[in-house]
Amino acid sequence: MNSTVEEWREIPGYDGRYQVSNLGNVRSMPYIHYQKTSHPGVMTYKHHPGKIITPTDNGHGYKIVGLQLKSKRKNYYVHRLVASAFLPNPHGLKEVNHIDFDRSNNACWNLEWTDRKGNANWSKERMMHPTPAAPLSKIGMRYISIRDGKYKVSIRVKSQGYQFYKCFNTLEEAVQAKETFINGKEYFAR
Repeated sequence: MNSTVEEWREIPGYDGRYQVSNLGNVRSMPYIHYQKTSHPGVMTYKHHPGKIITPTDNGHGYKIVGLQLKSKRKNYYVHRLVASAFLPNPHGLKEVNHIDFDRSNNACWNLEWTDRKGNANWSKERMMHPTPAAPLSKIGMRYISIRDGKYKVSIRVKSQGYQFYKCFNTLEEAVQAKETFINGKEYFAR
């Protein structure tokens, strides 16, 4: 379904003021804003052209946009707007999963409705975001995270109170390093 043709649909509850696309873009529609003046019976107006709204990052990689109607502003996750407009949800699931783990890729073919358990299992099975506090052995914990496009394997040794990590270019290298540590081989230099 990787279509490059952009399809737009109206965002409900905003009187046709905003639309979301299957590629993950949000735009405002052109409108005229009328306003009373201090002179009785005189109104001014301002024409607002439609434009693509630039989303902001919520600090965790998710894109959000602020939509406004009658001086009330509300923030929305872009992936939820796209999923609501383009993906059927016959089972009433509450969460939206990014299939490729890229939180900024909000195209409709990269999203799916799921529940909390399904979302956690999707990440756990692909070892992208396992629970950092999951116990491993008596010597500590380990996990893989992504930062700046690199896969970071962190090892925390509880008994000695230190943590060390190493970054890798591919997930496969990170998993291999993790397995090497689990098997007792010295891979991480302090």
